Amino acid sequence: NDAYMINPSINVWLDSAELEQNYARSKKEGLQESERIELLRLCINLYNGEFLPTTFFTWTEERRMKLQSTYIDALIDLAEIEKGRKRFKQASEYFSQVLDIDPYRDNIHLSLMNCLVEIGKPSAAKAHFRKYEGMLRQELNAKPIPELQDYFEQLSI
Repeated sequence: NDAYMINPSINVWLDSAELEQNYARSKKEGLQESERIELLRLCINLYNGEFLPTTFFTWTEERRMKLQSTYIDALIDLAEIEKGRKRFKQASEYFSQVLDIDPYRDNIHLSLMNCLVEIGKPSAAKAHFRKYEGMLRQELNAKPIPELQDYFEQLSI
């Protein structure tokens, strides 16, 4: 039928499928926090960048975006766990990784700034805000969300 298929009798391991399965398992009720962390770390380690980055078909673009979204969700979940455990340095690293991929998430900028303040770097949080504000103004002629602006103003008092 003008299509290629993998022979179903062959056992094939796919990092993309493993990433999605681990992420789905990390969302299950009743997991210990340590189990959830391990599954999320596995997800992060399995993601090696864009899926088939030089292939441009509708299905590859959809798959690429789905896998990237799962990776970002895993980073955010792990960052939130670390933040809840008051491990702000680790959380800030995960939030930064999210912003490396999707720099327009105001809520992630706010979380990162909060972590920077918690580890004793309020000047770094303010500098981060100014850089982000400038990028938004230059690239989109937009401003950060009011919550982010308010947080910056509180830091500047």
